Amino acid sequence: MKEDVKIKIMNGVRKGLAKAKVKFLREIKEASPVDMGIMRNNIVIDGEKTNGGFTIHSKEDYSSYVEEGHGDNLKNPLSMWPAKKKRGDTGPSTMPFMKPVIYKNRKWLVSVISNSIMEEFI
Repeated sequence: MKEDVKIKIMNGVRKGLAKAKVKFLREIKEASPVDMGIMRNNIVIDGEKTNGGFTIHSKEDYSSYVEEGHGDNLKNPLSMWPAKKKRGDTGPSTMPFMKPVIYKNRKWLVSVISNSIMEEFI
């Protein structure tokens, strides 16, 4: 009986994460800054786990610098990030695109996983 419940919960978690994977990949790609589209085209799902977990990342080395920045040597961010100039952005030198998507959808993620687990018991 206990094992049955555990299996149903894990199946629900996997189904919820499968929905999240599709949504997060789409929204992260949409939110990524674009100059030539190289970084956006290299955002992938990697490292899928047996429990349904996954990792979304960009295969482009410079994407972490776009998301997080890189030190104090950023004197003129507009010249460094052509995509910022296209968007008319004069703000900080970082252009986070992954973390805001995850943060924005955190309640949705809990909800979709909870609902997927409940569906297993119906």
